Amino acid sequence: MADIPETVSIKSSRLKLAGLGLLAIVMTGVSAALAFGGAFDFGSVASIAGYAGTFLFGGATVYTVIRIFGAQLPVITVSPDGISDARLAKATIKWPDIQNVTVWEMHEQQVIVLQVAPETEASIGLTRAARWSRKANKMLGADGLCITASGLLTTHDELLALILKYHASAVGEAAAAKLLDDPANVPQAGFVHTLIGIERNGAKDTED
Repeated sequence: MADIPETVSIKSSRLKLAGLGLLAIVMTGVSAALAFGGAFDFGSVASIAGYAGTFLFGGATVYTVIRIFGAQLPVITVSPDGISDARLAKATIKWPDIQNVTVWEMHEQQVIVLQVAPETEASIGLTRAARWSRKANKMLGADGLCITASGLLTTHDELLALILKYHASAVGEAAAAKLLDDPANVPQAGFVHTLIGIERNGAKDTED
């Protein structure tokens, strides 16, 4: 495709990150109140949830602050060779290694899921956060490498269109369409899965 640029870099949005950070701070405070407020006995379900939430949301707060200070660095890089996401893995995921692209959706949150072979996943150097969340995401139905536009200077639809365009350009529209239209590539578990088709004549073919 002639209109494919060499490389597209997507950075963090400080405004979006600030909103996420504020939410994480609030949730940390609520969790800390459950854990240390004295309203619940130590070892109760509420106190355990409070300790877990304090750890989880406290970590999310720190992570968000770090991302705000590093907002000028690219988070996602899309090139003719493949796609890289600094939140996900150290190495670039090559386009031919992507077996399918699906969208996982829950509570109006949309996540792009790249399905690759186990040997590819093992070779790209998943980040610690990606390794920790991989099994939980699979249990929820997002079985693959998860990429989201959350906190970035782009939208879900823009990022998805970019991935589909570069993937089709690299492997050929016929090969991409065959992979994406194969029912065997549709995840079986989860809440909502949408199989995304390659853009044809300016329109997207979508199969639920």
